[in-house]
Amino acid sequence: MAEQRDAPQDIDGAVSEISSWRAEAVMGSGIEVSRARQRVLELLLRHRLPGAFNDCEFANAGALLSYASRASLGYGTERMAEYVDKVLR
Repeated sequence: MAEQRDAPQDIDGAVSEISSWRAEAVMGSGIEVSRARQRVLELLLRHRLPGAFNDCEFANAGALLSYASRASLGYGTERMAEYVDKVLR
């Protein structure tokens, strides 16, 4: 697990550290990550790492996937659990 703080150079360092571990993917969450969405995606692309995030705007911006529900569409945790079950079967 790599921890990212508020500063942009911390994001660079965290993604570089993850890449040095030969990680196959990155899973991210948190307000700091969301605020730096574009920079995070640029770094993941540079390091050829797919990313999954808990904010649908990451997927809209080019991340591999998002695992957040869209409350505005009426999807709740009940439906999310149903979809996770279908994917994992």
